Amino acid sequence: MRRLGRELGVEAMSLYGHIANKQDLLDGVVDCVYAELPSSGADPGPWPERLRTTACEFRQVLLRHPNVVGLVASRPVSSQGGLELIESALIGLRDAGLDIAQASQALSVIVGFAIGHVANQIGSGSPEADVDWDQFPNVIEWADLDVDPDAEFDLGLDVILAGVTHLLEPGPSLAR
Repeated sequence: MRRLGRELGVEAMSLYGHIANKQDLLDGVVDCVYAELPSSGADPGPWPERLRTTACEFRQVLLRHPNVVGLVASRPVSSQGGLELIESALIGLRDAGLDIAQASQALSVIVGFAIGHVANQIGSGSPEADVDWDQFPNVIEWADLDVDPDAEFDLGLDVILAGVTHLLEPGPSLAR
């Protein structure tokens, strides 16, 4: 709070006239991120494309705010924008024929994938210096790949949406 006050040119204590505590401030930051999501409501079109659009829009918002990805992942959704995202995705999944429990599971997978993909994309880590890299030729080759994060994300969504489609097929369900 002191650092924020310093950045704003005010005393930290004066911030408490506007927010209750640090947690309230963090919730507000997450609310601002979700507010950037377009309101998709009951968009027309096939459910897989609606879900793909929602996931891609969520990813783009997270990429614009890399410093809050962990915060978004760790806080409950309570803002209008966040709840609209959830509602829109649940509508798409229910329109596909999933019950609310299956839709919830599928939505958790999609959101977790989007957050995890962005966290991986923006993350920076350096390899351990004391590793014997000769033991890991495939890792070395993999690390040298020129990966297109957009294509990688699209592939992941394809896999997830194929799994959701599989849930709709008659026979044993994957959901537990």
